[in-house]
Amino acid sequence: MTKRVVVILFVARDAGKAAINAVDEHKDSSRYIQLLANVIAPAVKAVSDTFSDRLMNVTRMNVIMTVERLRDKTPVLDFYHDQKRIRIEL
Repeated sequence: MTKRVVVILFVARDAGKAAINAVDEHKDSSRYIQLLANVIAPAVKAVSDTFSDRLMNVTRMNVIMTVERLRDKTPVLDFYHDQKRIRIEL
């Protein structure tokens, strides 16, 4: 039986939108929003889509990037994933 590592997708709409705006407009916000903006900035920059639900697309990209960082920085997880002993799911 394959064990799973599940990355949960969570969207706080107002905070997420404020953080995306902070990154897009290069402006300072409250401490919480600025912290969130710093964390999701790579995902915001990677998503150029402004026509559909940008918040959801940025959130998905952030999860994808987080999974990649887990695999890169956690050789044990990467090894078990390559051996098909665990599955990393979004």
